[in-house]
Amino acid sequence: MKFGDFPLDHAEGTLLAHTLRLDGRTLKKGHRLSAEDLALIAKSGRDHVTAARLESNDIHEDEAAAKIAERAAGFGLIPSPARTGRCNLTAGQAGLVLIDADQINAMNKVDEAATIATLSPFSAVAAGEIVATIKIIPFAVASEKMDKLLARNNDQAPLSIKPFGNKKIGLVLTRIAGGRESIVDKAAKALEHRLDHLGLALASEIRCAHVASEIAQSIHDLAERGSDVIVVAGAAATVDRKDAVPAGIEISGGTVTHFGMPVEPGNLLVLGDRKGVAIVGMPGCARSIKTNGFDWVLNRVLAGIDISRADIMAMGVGGLIGEKPSRSKRLKHAVLDQPAADLAKSLPHIAAILLAAGQSRRMGAENKLLADFEGVPLVRRAVQSAERSKAGPIIVVTGHEEDAIKAALEGIDVTFVHASNFENGMSQSLIRGIEALPDGIDGAVICLGDMPAVRPDHIDRLIAAFEPQADAAICIPTHKRRRGNPILWSRQFFEDMKRLHGDIGARGLLKHYANMTHEVEMDDPGILMDIDKPDDLTAAKRLPGDLG
Repeated sequence: MKFGDFPLDHAEGTLLAHTLRLDGRTLKKGHRLSAEDLALIAKSGRDHVTAARLESNDIHEDEAAAKIAERAAGFGLIPSPARTGRCNLTAGQAGLVLIDADQINAMNKVDEAATIATLSPFSAVAAGEIVATIKIIPFAVASEKMDKLLARNNDQAPLSIKPFGNKKIGLVLTRIAGGRESIVDKAAKALEHRLDHLGLALASEIRCAHVASEIAQSIHDLAERGSDVIVVAGAAATVDRKDAVPAGIEISGGTVTHFGMPVEPGNLLVLGDRKGVAIVGMPGCARSIKTNGFDWVLNRVLAGIDISRADIMAMGVGGLIGEKPSRSKRLKHAVLDQPAADLAKSLPHIAAILLAAGQSRRMGAENKLLADFEGVPLVRRAVQSAERSKAGPIIVVTGHEEDAIKAALEGIDVTFVHASNFENGMSQSLIRGIEALPDGIDGAVICLGDMPAVRPDHIDRLIAAFEPQADAAICIPTHKRRRGNPILWSRQFFEDMKRLHGDIGARGLLKHYANMTHEVEMDDPGILMDIDKPDDLTAAKRLPGDLG
């Protein structure tokens, strides 16, 4: 690969090194330069361009990333389409991430141009979560390096998912005299939360006194009900192998295979077995849903992975250890308090904000959002497209004729918010919609109430393309190179959007974030058609717009 400054008359077919914004067009990094592109660059006054030219022994970054992903992906992992030299491996089902670290390290040593980043071994993931990212740093990998990257020392791929399967899980909750039932309930809810994240559910629950004999009977009863795994949440901490929980395991006919672990929080864990049924004594600190040593053990048990005493004792290095309060305060802006697996979602949580506050002055006396479109009000048609897409929740911002808009949307699950200052322009409605978004949203697709030909699959294609770490933090639909609506924005832009004013909406921000936008080509002009005048409504009805 040759990289450097190329005279324009020698640059056709090269790959652009840095994004250029020229005369209303954006040529993004990695774009293959055509004669038309070079003419546009020359028109801007430039006589050269920084770019890369691939040679015969080079493999393009996307092809290279895809091949490495295919080589690395074992059971349960799905490669995403490669883009900008990046390919993600996502979990096809809930389970534990199994990693051959020696293989990954060997592959990473082949060429600094090709990198593989993964979650930690034995991370618990839900279906759709990112497990690994393959990134080609320059624009190509030399073919001889690719041969080494793809070489196999054995038949096993270095990455795979060990699924949790359909485990039947039982829970023993103990009580002590004078104890609060709310504490017992909290332990049950914490376990249910953990299982829900893993795509599992609690099958049976028994509550009993915190006495070894009653714990033993409860374990026996849950085993008789067919439990594969039994969790015992004791009302009092286990402080000795002869304490109530381990003693109950022994009395039930089981054995205690390990007590305690070098992980904080979680060091009062008990692990046992009864005729092939795994028993896990839940430490009191696991009533919190914060990651705990209990999670590290329970997740392996649920995946059917044997866990030995040596495995548990090896967990001491990197054994969680919460920060001291004084240090936490100093680092609170630099340290995230969620486990990596909870932060790496490949299926983003995208809300929809539908703007329905305008006065539609150009439509005449009629409120265009209430105009009939194939038997339903225009605004209802627009909301139905969002409802039938993968976006949610749906926030509908009202203003002009608020009651009539709400009536037109009766029966659809949306959240209404009112922009009291809607007369000051679209930006005010947008700000009100963003303020109403719930926590945990990764982004929002901004929909207009006067675009009835936008289909659910238009929105879904934007969501599928959304990948902020790969410069797709803003996803814009296009048709024949014309940009349309709706636009999907990452949450990282919400604060900027709250500072907008006037009637331009968020489009005014696009020129500032050209490097982070990704255009998604659509097969029909529905994303371009909005309704301003009566004739527009007639034209829109001729477009394909099946809601599916």
